[in-house]
Amino acid sequence: MSILEIRGLSFAYKKEPVLKNISFSVEEGQFIGLLGPNGGGKTTLLRAIGALVFVKTGRVLIANKYVSAIKRSEIARLISYVPQLSAPVFGFTVNETVLMGRTPYLKGFFQPSKQDLLAVEQAIERTGLSPVKDREVSTLSGGQYQRVLIARALAQDTPLLLLDEPTAHLDIRFQSEVLALVKSLKEKTIVASFHDLALAKKFCDRVLVLDLGSVVADGEPSKALSGQTIRSVFGIEP
Repeated sequence: MSILEIRGLSFAYKKEPVLKNISFSVEEGQFIGLLGPNGGGKTTLLRAIGALVFVKTGRVLIANKYVSAIKRSEIARLISYVPQLSAPVFGFTVNETVLMGRTPYLKGFFQPSKQDLLAVEQAIERTGLSPVKDREVSTLSGGQYQRVLIARALAQDTPLLLLDEPTAHLDIRFQSEVLALVKSLKEKTIVASFHDLALAKKFCDRVLVLDLGSVVADGEPSKALSGQTIRSVFGIEP
């Protein structure tokens, strides 16, 4: 069953085309990798899926609902978005940061319910952050902080998880650690952008290669990342 459908999606910043007539669907439980050179449209596509940019041409459907036609509060219960590694906010603990993922569910005076606190506890435990849950996020390593951002998305409890360069600025050990964690989220459908072809081949079920705003290859990593595609899109020898 498709949880995500993109139909004829195009987007431009001012008059500069960034996405050009993109169409594809994603089945529940798939781990999709978006690959392509800088400026290829990966981040913009993720932001369009998450309704973080206004799309005039084309449609995005999540769970058979047009994203453009539903409220932001409902979108936040369907899609969680982890941006490229950002600077930790001083003064907030791991527990407090993960609790921010429950914002779409908080009511009244924004006091967390037992269900909210349980979701936070489970997300922290699942991401291996229990030993540091009371530490300020500004004291964590890059790998730990990336896990905090993923835990926050897990606490948000959405069927679709978008990740923009989840391994950016991480060393090799933390790259594999973070992606192994993401791969273990079998109940989630994941769409993530990558620069590293080897990591995408190792962890993704399927990859889409974007070049100049268009999808030029789509399929299992071993097939989509053919020698010809790698040479033409990335300008390197496979």
